[in-house]
Amino acid sequence: MHALKECIRAVDYHQSHVPYRQSKLTQVLRDLLDGKAHTCVIATITTAFSCLEPTLSTLHYADC
Repeated sequence: MHALKECIRAVDYHQSHVPYRQSKLTQVLRDLLDGKAHTCVIATITTAFSCLEPTLSTLHYADC
């Protein structure tokens, strides 16, 4: 997921190099990240207080 985050950040900031080769996932999603496709993020979260940190992290990631 870190490699995906770095690719999204590079595309968002219009950097000259986007590190697609860091993972298989980013290589597969290259067209999507280049803006040649539409996306939909489905985030699975819980209301359990014991899972607050992962839930907030998931919501933050899905808001990209």
